[in-house]
Amino acid sequence: MWKHRSSWRDRGPAGRIGRYGLIYLFAFQLVLPLLGPAMDVFLLYGMFVADAPHAITIWLLFLAIQTAGAGYALHLDGGVLASTVGLPLQQVVHRQLTYPVVIQSVVTAIHGAQLK
Repeated sequence: MWKHRSSWRDRGPAGRIGRYGLIYLFAFQLVLPLLGPAMDVFLLYGMFVADAPHAITIWLLFLAIQTAGAGYALHLDGGVLASTVGLPLQQVVHRQLTYPVVIQSVVTAIHGAQLK
């Protein structure tokens, strides 16, 4: 995102795409991955400590929305919808693997160090 920061000020179609692209990157590659651990902690807290019966329902709804979005993207791309069957399990496992990467990237960006 940082290397494309100047596209925010560009004019014309390139600037419009840059602005939309940066907003998309900020939302889906930074904010949502950073909120993922909080969601998992709240889920576990709601299930085991707070005895919140709706915690698992909300979590399953979240997974269903992700699966529906992936299914729609596959439909638009002409892909096979049967490949979305394993997506909820993959999301659970993949999310745990992305936490350290996202956290390290944010800490590195805050410190101003460049990755080589």
